[in-house]
Amino acid sequence: MDADGPTEEQRISATIRDVNRGLVESESLGELETTVCAVFADADPYVFAWIGEYDAECGEVVPSTAAGVGEDYCDDLVISVREGPASRGPTATAVRTGEIQAIQNIHDDPDYEPWREEALARGYESSAAVPLVCDGRACRVLNLYTDRPDAFSDAERELLAELGETIANAIAGIEARNELQSQKEKYEQLTERISDAYYAVDTDWTITYWNDKMAERTGVAEAEVLGETLWTVFPEVRGTETAAHYRTAMETSEPASFETFLDDPFGYWVTVEVYPDANGLSIFSREITERKEYERRLEAIIENTTNPIYLKNRDGEYQLLNDAAASLFGLDPADAVGLTDDDLFDAESAAAIKAHDSEIVASGQSETGETVRHIGGREHVFIDNKFPYRDGAGNVVGVMGISHDITGRKARERDLRETKRWLDLALDATDTGVWEQDLDTNTSTWNESMEQLFGLDPNTFNGSYEDFIDLVHPDDVPEIARAHRRAIESGDLYEAEFRIQPDEETERWVEARGQVVTTDEGQGRMIGIVTDVTDRKTRERRLQEQNERLEVLNRIVRHDIRNDMQLVVSLSELLAARTDDETLTDYADQILDHADHVVELTQIARDLMETILQDGTNREPTLLARTLETQLDDLQSAYDHVLVETTTPIPRTAVYADEMLNSVFRNLLKNAVQHNDSDRPEIEVSVTESDSTVTVHVADNGPGIPAGQTESIFGKGTKGLDSDGTGIGLYLVNSLVESYGGEVWIDANDRDGATFNVRLETVDGD
Repeated sequence: MDADGPTEEQRISATIRDVNRGLVESESLGELETTVCAVFADADPYVFAWIGEYDAECGEVVPSTAAGVGEDYCDDLVISVREGPASRGPTATAVRTGEIQAIQNIHDDPDYEPWREEALARGYESSAAVPLVCDGRACRVLNLYTDRPDAFSDAERELLAELGETIANAIAGIEARNELQSQKEKYEQLTERISDAYYAVDTDWTITYWNDKMAERTGVAEAEVLGETLWTVFPEVRGTETAAHYRTAMETSEPASFETFLDDPFGYWVTVEVYPDANGLSIFSREITERKEYERRLEAIIENTTNPIYLKNRDGEYQLLNDAAASLFGLDPADAVGLTDDDLFDAESAAAIKAHDSEIVASGQSETGETVRHIGGREHVFIDNKFPYRDGAGNVVGVMGISHDITGRKARERDLRETKRWLDLALDATDTGVWEQDLDTNTSTWNESMEQLFGLDPNTFNGSYEDFIDLVHPDDVPEIARAHRRAIESGDLYEAEFRIQPDEETERWVEARGQVVTTDEGQGRMIGIVTDVTDRKTRERRLQEQNERLEVLNRIVRHDIRNDMQLVVSLSELLAARTDDETLTDYADQILDHADHVVELTQIARDLMETILQDGTNREPTLLARTLETQLDDLQSAYDHVLVETTTPIPRTAVYADEMLNSVFRNLLKNAVQHNDSDRPEIEVSVTESDSTVTVHVADNGPGIPAGQTESIFGKGTKGLDSDGTGIGLYLVNSLVESYGGEVWIDANDRDGATFNVRLETVDGD
């Protein structure tokens, strides 16, 4: 992908992928059209899309679905394909030719005259009509609009034409599936009725038809019941719920369907379907005793199993939760009906469950897998078995699931893995002490390294935790004991450093880690490892002492020596001002020069010690211009005979540095003056930038640096050419720039002098 965004091919390919995904998920023609229009309306550069159906009889295209900016554009829109100005437009032409038609500039194209004003009012600049060809003719047209002219390149039109074929195939598939499903349902209804027991009554409840299946089930022949009233043949039905269903169907002319148990002399369950018409009722019944028994057994299994079982409809509403499932949420099964995953789980878990359910419904395939869900703030791990739930016609109407809660097992597996990790660590490190405490008996066992580390005598040490803790330094006993108890109570890992005293003369530092694990038998044990870190603690202590000594030295350099030298400078200036003796004046000037140099060295030494004492993590955004301009002003004030020139603007850029960046440029600029043997020193400063760095160039007209010394000039103690200095200033510059993650180097320049370059990282470069 370019920095400016996706290419045209990437953009249209992404849109086509979204459309294809919508085609796969659409189950009806209306859903398909809505999805296609919505995808294009949301995809750049399209702003509006509509699909129209072509009526071949009247020769017109009428919009059926639209989405995007200005949906009212389709209000009352009817496009004639055969005659009139509209027939010259892209939609009619696409229908007649079966090929995609594009209008690249709605402002100017004469064929767009009938719709130009309305289109421009909604910001449409170009449009394309994609024919959706079914059975060799365009049955529909997809119209796309953009907010820019010349939006449809040749490559894009080819891709849209291919997409039109895909959409048309999807439409044909849905129509074929709908027709097949309709025929299937009619066939199933017909075959089911033929196999059912069936009889009919007229509006006076007189039996007018009685089929063989009815005669077989009741043991009453057709001849015996024809002409008799229903209530005479079935007196036991009077006053029952079945009679109420019959009367309601007769009065309302609405079909009825119900299940009922027929008492003696029948003694079986039936499902009854009642169809009213102008002549009376047609009544079909089918014995379902076996199914009801199966359901009873299944219900008993569902309610008595310890595994959660659930059933949801396509909208994600729970229709069934057994006791095991409802108890996870602290609910009664009846109270869970109608709830959704959003009501029962946290947001992340609910989103994952709904996405998985959608896959099950779309694919019609069962799936089994391990899932992690959060219920009431607690993590649960399940083996989840999900199945598509189908109605009598085979349509997927929901999702059924059976879960096995393996949270406890997974916790035990984690404990065992952690124990193995600890033991592997102990085996890999022969000098590591390993101990195990039985929390029930409060006894401990340990390895040989533990004995050597603590000086344990297995003949006298009884292995209780109290005896073990006695070996810890008295000052650390309370803290270690508290950490140990917290780890036992919480089961969390604890880590601590503390001192041990194997004997009165020995003291060691150790690092200890411990965690409680539970065995398969339910026994609680604390597993721990102990490592000797005495050498590391000694090094840390020495480093701390060294830093403290450096701090003292820093204070001496920064305060005591500097103050004394300032007094020497003041007295020398006073002496030079009050004497006429040229010799004394010359001596006073020499004292002043050397005193100024010592003051400068104390400042550099102070800065260097500040750098040494830093931990290298204090980089912060620092304005380059403010720092550099300040040092240039100070240099010009101190050396008015020096020509200082800035040849490029100093950018207002922030770099990664700190306040010590002043010392970097102060030393470089003074170095360019003090080591310059020209009659009039000249310094030229310039700055160059890149995407992530900025480089400051300080060029002088001095004697330059010999090629062999350009690498070593920044080394500690190195002197510049003909310099009486110590070279510590350039060493400080190099140390500071490296601590900032930058780079400093020297180049020759066209004035026979040297150019010092400092490259620093810019904040915007991250």
